Amino acid sequence: MTLTDRTASEDALRASEQRYRELFEESPISLWEEDFSAVKTRIDELRAAGVTDLSSYFAAHPEAVLECARLVKIVQVNQATVELAEGTSEQEFLANLGDTFTSETYELFAQELVALAAGQTRFAGETIGKTLRGRVVNYAIQLSVAPGAKDTWSKVLISVSEITERKRAEEALRAAEAKYRTLVEQLPLVTYAVDVTSGAVIYVSPQIEELLGYPAARWLGENESWYSALHPDDRDGVLAATELAHAEGKAFSGEYRFVASNGSVVWVRDEASIVRGERGRPLFAQGFLLDISDRQRTQEEHDRLESELRQAQRLEAIGRLAGGVAHDFNNVLAAIIGFAKLLLRELPVDSPQRERAEHIARAGERAAALTQQLLAFSRRQLLTPQVLNLNDVIDDVRLLLERLIGEDIRLEFELDPQLGNVKADPGQLEQVILNLAVNARDAMPTGGQLLIKTTNVDTGDPDPAGDGVHDPGADVAFSISDTGQGMDENTQAHAFDPFFTTKETGKGTGLGLATVYGIVTQSGGTIHIDSAPGQGTTFTIQLPRTQSPAVSATGSVEMTEESLDGSETILLVEDDDDVRAFVKDVLEQHGYRVLVAALPGEAIAIAASCTADIDVLLTDVVMPEMSGRELCEALTATRPTMRTLYMSGYTDEALGHHGVLGEQFALIDKPFTAAALARKLRETVEGDKMASQNGEQPL
Repeated sequence: MTLTDRTASEDALRASEQRYRELFEESPISLWEEDFSAVKTRIDELRAAGVTDLSSYFAAHPEAVLECARLVKIVQVNQATVELAEGTSEQEFLANLGDTFTSETYELFAQELVALAAGQTRFAGETIGKTLRGRVVNYAIQLSVAPGAKDTWSKVLISVSEITERKRAEEALRAAEAKYRTLVEQLPLVTYAVDVTSGAVIYVSPQIEELLGYPAARWLGENESWYSALHPDDRDGVLAATELAHAEGKAFSGEYRFVASNGSVVWVRDEASIVRGERGRPLFAQGFLLDISDRQRTQEEHDRLESELRQAQRLEAIGRLAGGVAHDFNNVLAAIIGFAKLLLRELPVDSPQRERAEHIARAGERAAALTQQLLAFSRRQLLTPQVLNLNDVIDDVRLLLERLIGEDIRLEFELDPQLGNVKADPGQLEQVILNLAVNARDAMPTGGQLLIKTTNVDTGDPDPAGDGVHDPGADVAFSISDTGQGMDENTQAHAFDPFFTTKETGKGTGLGLATVYGIVTQSGGTIHIDSAPGQGTTFTIQLPRTQSPAVSATGSVEMTEESLDGSETILLVEDDDDVRAFVKDVLEQHGYRVLVAALPGEAIAIAASCTADIDVLLTDVVMPEMSGRELCEALTATRPTMRTLYMSGYTDEALGHHGVLGEQFALIDKPFTAAALARKLRETVEGDKMASQNGEQPL
């Protein structure tokens, strides 16, 4: 090689190294360059001493891993590494590197050593570490031997990326899958999945053992137990029908018989659907088996009971799901709406950010309204019942109804002046009336008549025991009748199904009648439909009549912004991080001293160590470890003067039967605004005074 060639080669090498350094330093990914040569020497010594299984040796001798870690020479790290560790400089990072390691970090380091010792040039893994500020994080590690390195030890490149959010998302997904499995396994029917190619049972829920006496494990795989359990007279027909359906990529539906383990015959309804892949190829069939043995007396009775049972199961299953989703969503909305309102209070009137904050608040409030519909349908909403007269409720919404239905519909009333009283939530009954009126208006696009009628009803089924409150065998009924298009039998059968609607796309959510059904059912009443195509529709609602007198409305005590402030000590217990932060912020802005706990156990410990009085326990209802009600009982045993204010996305059984709030509880339902929370807390703190001014019992 000539001098010129050598010079050119050296220049090219220097240029290449310069590009490498620039890429290394400017990379947005955390990069480390390390020299493991000294570690190799130590591992060679261990091998010479007879260590053949490095993995087992390191597992048994963690001090050896620590020793090897100290032998690693860090050649350089880039700025992204310092930022990932939340450091201020490379010097600070290197000086405090050991503080970022955890036991999981050393476990992964030991795996890296084993890989390098085996001659591997690449390694990937995940671990848990800490930043220089003490935050615990999840990391993904990629290790590779640099190209051109003289061996697998002298020049090792390591890239590190934080995957904390991904890990949280994976954990949330696992929790959602577990919740779904729990829901499925609580349904009063058997669910299953079958491979459409082989016919093998992929999954069957534990309810199969209760139905037929055989354990679920017996049904899995390609064994013959599923076929052999079929009734001999039905076996060939069922097998042929399912094989044909699977071959054509269609869902199977039918009724047939099984022979249970005790020899009894069990009739089932089998409803399946096909799950398809990306290209439409059938993957597996999923469905449920419903026990219909008791409904084989006559065909007419069979059809009627099957329809009713499937309707109830569908509503209950979707109701559980809707209620659970709404409860979790209310926690999210409480933080979104709450912080948006706080932001609006602090932004100047001419701030360009106000419009954005107002959009956030309005969007949150619209979502909260939809959530309340879901809670109403699932019968898990908060009700505050009072004794009232339905005629008064109708009078309260009369003007709104006239504006709502329009001038082309004639609104008429037939209200019984001797109407008895009921115990219900007046706001929810107004929602029922308005929802039914809107449905009636939409059924009369060219105008018509809307009649609202109230009357006393003798049910003919008195309860000889009675409860001293309700009139035995007596109800109060109100009906809403229109002269509109009417409904056919199929529409009536699905009228109360959530998201079922006959309106065109974009004209309704399909939750109106489902909401009505939930409110009426939760209030202890019933609802019936009388309709036919072209004959109009009448919805009739019956509620138990009560002997108690109606409570006259009294104005609430006016409270100024200043009167919402306080200096009392509040013990806040809320397991949702965002809601807890929002509530703490609101309370401190109003001058309260706030003790904060994420879980009931932590709250009990705080209360035990607090020598001062705790004036109010502000707690969520549904939490890990114990409910808010149980926490209240545990704390008031030693602090009998402490008041309690509950927060909840829906009222759990811990508060009252089917979500009906008892008079002895103070509760604010999520989502709530800062002002609503401050007012409710003030009412709770000053319970005796506020109650006496309102003519109520103290909370």
